[in-house]
Amino acid sequence: MPCGFEHLTSIVPKNKKTVAVLAHEVGIDESVLDATLKNGLYEVPYAAGETTASLAAKAITQLFTQRPDLQPRVQAVILAHSLPAPVPPNFDLLAPCLEAGKLDLFPAIAVTGQPCAILHSAIQMAQTWLSGLPASGGILIVGSDVPSQTEERLFFNSAMGDAAIAGVLVKNTDHHVILASITDTYVRAFSGELSPTEAIAGFRAANPNAIRKSAESCLSAAGVQLNDLKWLVPHTPNTPLWTAVAELMRLPQERILTDYIGETGHLNSNDSFAHYLRAIEEGKLAKGDLALLVNPGFGGSRGCTIMRV
Repeated sequence: MPCGFEHLTSIVPKNKKTVAVLAHEVGIDESVLDATLKNGLYEVPYAAGETTASLAAKAITQLFTQRPDLQPRVQAVILAHSLPAPVPPNFDLLAPCLEAGKLDLFPAIAVTGQPCAILHSAIQMAQTWLSGLPASGGILIVGSDVPSQTEERLFFNSAMGDAAIAGVLVKNTDHHVILASITDTYVRAFSGELSPTEAIAGFRAANPNAIRKSAESCLSAAGVQLNDLKWLVPHTPNTPLWTAVAELMRLPQERILTDYIGETGHLNSNDSFAHYLRAIEEGKLAKGDLALLVNPGFGGSRGCTIMRV
């Protein structure tokens, strides 16, 4: 079913924290800080005083401020988040989003799991939901992650920043058209940082090739070739991973958009979408260009979506 985002927007806070400051706040070993810096991460966007829910609500407000005509088309809401505890105890995760969009009467769900790949799964859920709606209907998709404590921001020589994505998925649009969206899962490290050392090592060894296979599956589903892509837009926990993927895919590394990693760090499942929008804003992507957005999650989930600007 032809569909795409009639409008898509992002909030990436301009306020930043350096990785060095985060490391000092957490008290991590200098060797870990050095490894994180070598991975290309120097600072991350920091949404002071916000939660996953409140930043999501701000993205929705921004979306409908930019395109007020889309609010009446929304008939359902999907909020995707990667963090297992996205808001404080006894805090409603969905209410701020529904209030921001005046969507209290519509069905809404929050989805999580598949860390770092969940926004792609939300798109696939929305595509299925959208197929049963009238031609004028739309699904509001929101991705948001704000850690509740600094310790959550640093893991596996990576640094997490804050961001939110919001868009209205509709049928038959020529904006941000989705040619294919897939996820696949093969869990090797089942408990994140708490996984056994050998499981973590096994995941890291298998990860580049697993990413290649997922990307190729998405290209096949879309019916396009690797050379048809203007950019592969990755999520950004580190740059060496994408050097390895480029070699496996026989793709020139300069066609993998890692330009922003030093100033955003890792934005969970939102980073490839935030970087896609920034590339459009900066003229790196133009109308008609194809971009493959890739989010491999630690442990064993991968999400890929091909969009035509």
